[in-house]
Amino acid sequence: MPRLAKGPRLYLVRARTDRSGRITHAARWVIRDGDRMHATGCAEGEVAGAHQALADYLRAAHRPARRERGLSDITIADVLSIYTDDVVAPHPDHKRIARRLQRVSDWWGNKTLAQVTGATCRAYVTHRGNAGGARRDLQDLSAAIGHHHREGYHREIVKVALPRRGEVRDRWLSRSEIAGLVWTMWRAREGGERKGQGRYTMRHLARFVLLAYATASRPGAVLTASWEAAAGRSYLDLDAGVCYRLREGARATNKRQPPVRLPRGILAHLRRWRRMADKARAEAAAAAAAAGKPAAHGAFVVEWHGEPVARIKVGFANAVKAAKLGAGVSPHTLRHSAVTHMMQQGVPTY
Repeated sequence: MPRLAKGPRLYLVRARTDRSGRITHAARWVIRDGDRMHATGCAEGEVAGAHQALADYLRAAHRPARRERGLSDITIADVLSIYTDDVVAPHPDHKRIARRLQRVSDWWGNKTLAQVTGATCRAYVTHRGNAGGARRDLQDLSAAIGHHHREGYHREIVKVALPRRGEVRDRWLSRSEIAGLVWTMWRAREGGERKGQGRYTMRHLARFVLLAYATASRPGAVLTASWEAAAGRSYLDLDAGVCYRLREGARATNKRQPPVRLPRGILAHLRRWRRMADKARAEAAAAAAAAGKPAAHGAFVVEWHGEPVARIKVGFANAVKAAKLGAGVSPHTLRHSAVTHMMQQGVPTY
């Protein structure tokens, strides 16, 4: 009987020594696929890294079928793979979405579309241990299945059962609380607040708070805000005094992000910050040229060491705690606070 060919697997290449017993080539993990060997870059002790390299290799080597099939023949892994290639890859926030999809794939990947039922969805919520997080994951799964259906790769309707939405948060900040939060962020330093101790660690967050509150924008629009128009960025036209919150190249969704007029107070700050950024960029470019290294860009409102900031959840939570604002305050609270204050002033909802 002929031997069945094995699929890709990890193989440990033993260390090689010379005649004196000295190691000339350290032991290393490789991926053995038939007669071919593929390097993982992992030494003998780096087992976890080797397994991750194998998983990446299998994911890259697998090409899901793009044709109509029955629900029992279509794995969730294939559905997520197609969705990642078609929808997630070109998305500006593709890395964060990909991490969520990986978590979904870890539990759902080997299951088929026929196994997407209310019972399995509830089992996932139990496995996740967080109803809010599970709901977001299952929304991603539902979007992937919907894309697969629209492409004509399956015909039957597959519904994902979502857990109940959490209660609407009604926490909003007063103007004095926002001022206190900004002041806390502005003074925060390594080792304490006394003069001369360490560098400032939260001033970029103070910029975030000021812009988010002034424009009633969602965190994503603020973190991608730039005074230079480019793909994947929301654009601040400081000459016209307008903030274009929808990122360039992004598709408009139900979460409307129309342009908004920049209030005079924040506009003055933005123009000063741009002058500071231009000066810092020129200095960084000169230093980088002398050292033969690329310079920091300096094109975003919220930056850390010249680079845009993707997530502020941890830093913002630390600032809220330091400002003693209590529970229930998140970056999105700033948008809710701005809208609440405008309604109190009689500004029309439209």
